[in-house]
Amino acid sequence: MSDIDQLEVSKADRLLLAHKAFLDANGELSIQKAARQYGVVYSTLRNRINGAIADSVAREAKQRLSPGEENAIEIWILQLAEWGWPARIDQLRGMACELLRAKNDTKELGIHWTTSFITRHPKLRPRFVTGLDKERAGAEDPVIIAHWFVLFKDTMVKYEIHEDDVHNMDEKGAIMGIIGKHRVVVSKHPKKAIHYTMWQS
Repeated sequence: MSDIDQLEVSKADRLLLAHKAFLDANGELSIQKAARQYGVVYSTLRNRINGAIADSVAREAKQRLSPGEENAIEIWILQLAEWGWPARIDQLRGMACELLRAKNDTKELGIHWTTSFITRHPKLRPRFVTGLDKERAGAEDPVIIAHWFVLFKDTMVKYEIHEDDVHNMDEKGAIMGIIGKHRVVVSKHPKKAIHYTMWQS
């Protein structure tokens, strides 16, 4: 494999290719030569050949939520952020706990779980936003209201939601009169500038 090829192939994939090449050679290719040919560390390839588990696989095995469940949470966070209503850190943790409870997993999440989750998902980043003051929260802006209904209709069409599956919620509304900062999770690379609004769950 040339230096140019190595630049275009990830380290993990090169390790897989080197491992496969060694096995396919049936003893005619040394570990050292395979490592050099695919641009991987000799000791790492040797350990893999001797049965070591990839770090990514080992980390995944320790995760309480499956990759699919974590991906669903990521999509949920990105959708809320796109709408301008970012998920708070405690809401992220709450969503994870709901998914775990659905699997009868009632063990408490680790104190650093949310930080680890965001690290595992490079599309996300934490940030601080402020709540609405009472006057702004109480204002009735027809443009904002009209935009909400457009988002609502687009979402129903996008996810093929039937009107019978739409339910109302209580009218707690925005957190009025709270100016303090709140830690939320948003997209690391938003498609457009978004003004985030804090809502009470």
